[in-house]
Amino acid sequence: MALATRGSRTLTVDGTRYRWTVSPDASGLAVVVGWADGDGARMVTWLEHGTVIAPGVVAGLIRTALQHGWRPRQCGPEIIFRSDEDGYRAL
Repeated sequence: MALATRGSRTLTVDGTRYRWTVSPDASGLAVVVGWADGDGARMVTWLEHGTVIAPGVVAGLIRTALQHGWRPRQCGPEIIFRSDEDGYRAL
């Protein structure tokens, strides 16, 4: 499912355009990313409160999720990760 244009930003990583947004929650910050040019699987990475989320951080999260098997152009369930002091892991 594509992310809404309103309230999200675009970012190009390695030639592919993505759309991303941050959704705060009591348990942390969810960085939600999807392919900007069509429907596909979304990626959600949970970060600790207080983390500064800049485009460079999001680009790193995208690259790491791709290495862990995220396929943004394929429809399917969203893939969820957590990034904290213990590292980056799928949930």
